[in-house]
Amino acid sequence: MRYLLTLCILLLASCGDGTDKQRLEQILLDAAEQGDRLQVNRMLQQDIDINTQDLCFFTPLIKSSQRGNLAVVKQLLKAGAMVNLSDKGGYTALMQAAGNNHPEVVEILLQAGADPDRVEYTHGWSALIWAAKLGYDGPVAILLRYGADPGIHDDRQMRAADWAREEGHASTLQLLLDG
Repeated sequence: MRYLLTLCILLLASCGDGTDKQRLEQILLDAAEQGDRLQVNRMLQQDIDINTQDLCFFTPLIKSSQRGNLAVVKQLLKAGAMVNLSDKGGYTALMQAAGNNHPEVVEILLQAGADPDRVEYTHGWSALIWAAKLGYDGPVAILLRYGADPGIHDDRQMRAADWAREEGHASTLQLLLDG
């Protein structure tokens, strides 16, 4: 019994400021992913890092961009979120938005200074390659308008147009050839 009581006291003592801060950071990450603007706003009022990262280095901006939560993306950018941070694989918020067909988010991120030519570590894909491979014309058109380089090659020496051709995305291929 005495051992159990000591263990409980030690566990409670470890729940100080660091644990509270980590809990608030996790709430921010979850709220950003879910598109919960009110909760994001509450968390932004706390003394926590807007660019906090989870175990895979996902930031609130990456999570909200992946899900297409445009209002939260705008909120985070206005609050100072860093637009070019990446997760463990090198995927940025822009890559996540482009690869999940969220053209409005792609545009906002590019306006905020997202680098359209960054490549991730696993395959060497840029946002343009990822969107072209999946046949997402909206993100492809926006990326090209903002100067994304269609000549970037991935680890298979394939460019965005090569992927669009291989995957049978005729309209995407035409955008790239006209771009």
